[in-house]
Amino acid sequence: MKKEFAFAALACGASVAFAANTVNPTFLWDGSTDTEGRVITGSPEETSGWWYDYSEHDSASSAKIVFPLEFDLNTYTGNPFGLMTEEYGGIKVTIELDDYAELPFVGSESPHIGLGFNVWDEEQHGADITAWGGFCLEYSSGMDFVVQIVSEDDGTITGHKDLQKLIGKSDSITTVDFQWKDFSGFVSLATQAAILSKAASVRLAFNGEAESVEFFLKKIGSHVECSGRTDAVKPVANSQANVSVSGRTVNFGGVVPSAKVSVMDLQGHIVKSATAASAMNLNTLPAGIYMLRVQGSNVHYTKQIILK
Repeated sequence: MKKEFAFAALACGASVAFAANTVNPTFLWDGSTDTEGRVITGSPEETSGWWYDYSEHDSASSAKIVFPLEFDLNTYTGNPFGLMTEEYGGIKVTIELDDYAELPFVGSESPHIGLGFNVWDEEQHGADITAWGGFCLEYSSGMDFVVQIVSEDDGTITGHKDLQKLIGKSDSITTVDFQWKDFSGFVSLATQAAILSKAASVRLAFNGEAESVEFFLKKIGSHVECSGRTDAVKPVANSQANVSVSGRTVNFGGVVPSAKVSVMDLQGHIVKSATAASAMNLNTLPAGIYMLRVQGSNVHYTKQIILK
């Protein structure tokens, strides 16, 4: 894990000026409208916000996350999350656990599995998410799970003890909303402030006795955003943008020439980038499915494209 920031140990009540990247003051990921499998946090980094699954356990454990058959990672080599949201309106997986004692919180020594997204970039650089105020989720789950906030340098700041909130199981779609004060776990108030100022990733972690349960995530956002507040800061959209693909040429209209253009494969890797100053030629790319993104001062545009 790459580290580029040094962080001094904090004393409770100490006044510390945190130097951190800054994300949007609010965010909302809605699986019914997402087609990429990505949370828009406000980070300008191309590797920010992409959903991923993870497994942290020893070799004796068989705990795993099982995707729907059509997105089985044994046979499907792309990033399943964007296509999954288009199919189901959210993230739909099966959580399979083995014989480990159930814990109210996920400790660093406990095997667990889960889903997550990086706040700033895939190299785990941190960002200040204090303004989010907390989280909201719209979900159904056959078991309790934990929302975790992992800091940039979690070994230094917390000794690998993350900020956590236990979420109860629900057989039907339900919405929960909670603030930073509702988080607990293993940290002091000063350490909580440090984690929030250097948040590297947000995870939904599962740990418990042997069982197989269904989990569905429809929404996750900052405090109160799931309820449909209209004053939230959202990514800027430009209804005047005219981005078209003709064969293997991308043309741009109604977009500032300085807007950044990226083409990504289904694993989220950028395979071509340029600006919108002129048409983009994609002749060098293999046939397949890609995501086209245009980001600038007057546009936030994404589109799935198929190259033949």
